[in-house]
Amino acid sequence: MRSFIVVLAVSAVILAAGAATAYAFNPQVGFTASVNGDGDVIVDVNGAWPAELTYRVMENAERPDRICIFLDEEYPGMQSYRAQKKSLTTFEEMMSRRGYDSIEFVELPGLKQILTDTSAAPGTGLMMTGGALPDDVTQDMVRTWMESGGTLYWSGPDIGRFVDDGEEVKDTGTGMFGASVNYTEDDPYLVTEASDIALEMGFAGSRARYGLVSDYPGSKVLGLYDDYSSLSVLSMGAGRLYLFGTNFDEYDVEKAAAIADIVAAGITENTVITDRGELHKGYWDQSFDIGNTNPGSSVYITSGSPVSAKGRCFFL
Repeated sequence: MRSFIVVLAVSAVILAAGAATAYAFNPQVGFTASVNGDGDVIVDVNGAWPAELTYRVMENAERPDRICIFLDEEYPGMQSYRAQKKSLTTFEEMMSRRGYDSIEFVELPGLKQILTDTSAAPGTGLMMTGGALPDDVTQDMVRTWMESGGTLYWSGPDIGRFVDDGEEVKDTGTGMFGASVNYTEDDPYLVTEASDIALEMGFAGSRARYGLVSDYPGSKVLGLYDDYSSLSVLSMGAGRLYLFGTNFDEYDVEKAAAIADIVAAGITENTVITDRGELHKGYWDQSFDIGNTNPGSSVYITSGSPVSAKGRCFFL
């Protein structure tokens, strides 16, 4: 009987430790923010459990009002439909936990409507993770849409090099960036240097299988890099293009959360993080004064450590 009691006691300790770990990674914490008369940002934090909080004050952050994700079983591109659906559904959930719920999945008719209605391009984001365009969607359509103000999130081979005709993916031999995209046979192609933004945001993506060369003219490295970048952003006329250096279904939870933070925070080629701090919320509701910010700046707050579980971006 004594040994049975000891086993129960040890089990209780293990369960308690496991619960504490779960709370640390999945804190039930909410945020609100306001600016007082002195220009200080006041963050009210509430929730049942303690959590590590990180805030970043940013200049020149911008994100689309809505993001449309292309996912069509008839046109999976270079990646399987099942793998894309799983990773993109996870991304949608992570964005919702960061206060961003304006996400819509579209199939080929919806994709064509988005790309041809250039008047609605500003404020619209489009995510394509198959690495190939459907055969009746051209590179010129995509470029014109971006230059009209659209934001494209792309992962996979060079835009326009591969065309998916619904039955097989054909290599057309041409793309938007040509030899500047990494097609090395080394798999995975790992990069080790972190950009300033990656260090500030905790971006963990380290593969650059289809990454852009890190010194491509007009590009900004947001991720990790050496010769190639795991995440680059380029200004495209009135819009912009984000190029991920690996396929979405190859990201683990930590890397997927980092991607969601980059997108939810609205990190662009012009974003500068002017202040960063870490806070610890106890078992009680609290308010934190982040301090004075410039008009037009933003504050991005995340909870959970080392992987962010929730977040909110406040544009001031």
